[in-house]
Amino acid sequence: MIKSPTAVGLHSKLSKFHMIYLLVVFKRLLGVTEGFSSLLQKKSIDLAQAVHYKTAVHDTLISQRTSHVAEENHSMAKTVCNENNIQEPCLGPRRKQKKMEGFFVEGYCGSSSDLLNDSEPLMQKLFYPCIDRMITELENHFSSISKDIMIGIQACQPKAESFLCVLSLQKLASHYNI
Repeated sequence: MIKSPTAVGLHSKLSKFHMIYLLVVFKRLLGVTEGFSSLLQKKSIDLAQAVHYKTAVHDTLISQRTSHVAEENHSMAKTVCNENNIQEPCLGPRRKQKKMEGFFVEGYCGSSSDLLNDSEPLMQKLFYPCIDRMITELENHFSSISKDIMIGIQACQPKAESFLCVLSLQKLASHYNI
């Protein structure tokens, strides 16, 4: 067992249920986008194919934004925690007292709900915001104008199936007022 401070710190951070839940969520969501990311990083890219791939990724992400998928994520995270002896979060609030210039201040730390048995807070605070952000970024980076331009540029490439496709070229031409 490694006893370095860095390893101990990482272990303590990764041994929390909400962190395991996030890892499960990221594995699911990044698995959806992995092929699209690889396509966009190629030296030579078919822009029309990229547009279609983006649409497929976008639609898949939207279809993943359900309470059923969130429950699956929660169940998977519970399984990972059980298999790795990661303890449940504290079931109730812990009170912490701190002395501040002659006054005692009470505050709460830790979890105020049982995250292992209730997936709703994780779904609302972690899963939905992550998936919503990915959907928004796809929409922002690949707007309909960008899509039309990319398809039009692709129609200018002699090796493309859509080479000199009038409809694709018209959208590109109208965007640039040609």
